[in-house]
Amino acid sequence: MHDNNLTNHSYNARHAWLRAGAYFAIGCAAGWYFGIVRKIVAEPFVTVPQLGSATWWGLSIFVSVYVLFAYGWYWPRGTVTHGRPRRLFAGLIFGGLWGFCQGLLMLAVYALIVSFDYSTVFNVVLMFLVWSTWTALWHSRYWDIKIAPEHNIAEWNLRKVLVAHAPFLLLCVTHYALFSNAALYVLWQVIALTASTLAMRFPAPHDD
Repeated sequence: MHDNNLTNHSYNARHAWLRAGAYFAIGCAAGWYFGIVRKIVAEPFVTVPQLGSATWWGLSIFVSVYVLFAYGWYWPRGTVTHGRPRRLFAGLIFGGLWGFCQGLLMLAVYALIVSFDYSTVFNVVLMFLVWSTWTALWHSRYWDIKIAPEHNIAEWNLRKVLVAHAPFLLLCVTHYALFSNAALYVLWQVIALTASTLAMRFPAPHDD
């Protein structure tokens, strides 16, 4: 999801923020175009029937606990900071924007998939495959080279995918497919990516 292997000696924090900003803008634009922003604003965070549903509560609590486990504890164990200073405020801002905008982009992709009118199971599986493939390519070819600072422990690559990234994606998409809680979906992305940003000690724009 956000691991790189080689030290980028030409890394520039200000440029990284600017490039990330362009990606965030694309996510927001896609979320607006596909009605995700309107859905978040107009629809309740959780409906009354859902509050009375044991299934909704069970899966919601499980996903919430899992994101804390996967990105608050497990993912940081396979992450190095190379002595970068802790930038709490910058990390919270960057992680919040990353999670919010990427959450919108993910739901926009899912909305496009749903428009083909296949079964819910098919939609979930296709979204999982599409987003997993896109993420692997995007991070290996650009994000982890031009935007994220070096933070990877190579031996943890597969572990992170199997324990954090893949299960979390599948859980979130399944929850959304069943209950359509857009705001909750985006909130989980914000938590995951903010935790990751802080764990890798993402630099502030003024850091060299």
